[in-house]
Amino acid sequence: MATSNFYSKFWLQAIDMILYSLLISAIIVAPSSVISSPVKLDPQSHTLPDVNVPTSGQYDKSDTYRTDGNPWIVHLLPEQPTYLRRITKNFANVLLKAFPASAGWSFISSVNELSNDSLLVHSYDAQYGVDITKDPHTGKWSRTSCLFCQGTEFNIEYRPKDTDPLLDVHWIQVVTSGTKNAIDGGGTAPYYDLTGIADNRRLFDFPIRGGKTQQKWHAELFLVTGPKPSDGPGVLIFYGGLHWGWENHKQAP
Repeated sequence: MATSNFYSKFWLQAIDMILYSLLISAIIVAPSSVISSPVKLDPQSHTLPDVNVPTSGQYDKSDTYRTDGNPWIVHLLPEQPTYLRRITKNFANVLLKAFPASAGWSFISSVNELSNDSLLVHSYDAQYGVDITKDPHTGKWSRTSCLFCQGTEFNIEYRPKDTDPLLDVHWIQVVTSGTKNAIDGGGTAPYYDLTGIADNRRLFDFPIRGGKTQQKWHAELFLVTGPKPSDGPGVLIFYGGLHWGWENHKQAP
């Protein structure tokens, strides 16, 4: 029995490794646009269904402030949201560790690229001194002052056209910040829209961090189609995504 369990575990691990290799190679050879991109900056404010606070609707590269008398800056990094046709090795490693083939998940890249201007970034806004919080009693969201808080407000809309997917659309985001390198949100499935402020067309995120130290926060966000969380594991199809984030640091006097 012990020998049988050993070989079963061995083959499951081997399947995960094979799937990782196929996932990376499939996405690497997938076609990508060299003239235009599915990602477009389109600053405008929105009031999302689950949040009663309008988004900033701003593209603001940086915000300056002072800490203990010293000049500091928080700025977008990358300065513009960068289109990702291919997932990175880090993204694949994080995803396969949490949702392996041995649990019934599989991942492929769509042959068709998303249409140009189908991922509209409405807010990409470096901010200091403000946060967006939810009242635990009323459930209402509000902008509040927050001393020594810095970060970015981010709002994206998926506007499908032509052959872009319409059904079973979800978002998957991997965040790297400090010691964290993990799927953002999720649960029984890796979808950000399970627990974050998002649906199959919009996503809103505001990674605000407190403290007087230098920090970096980076995200790789992908649009996918996949099974409903209640349906259990299945096939995830990646259509493309983007890299966005921020960092802060002390400036020269």
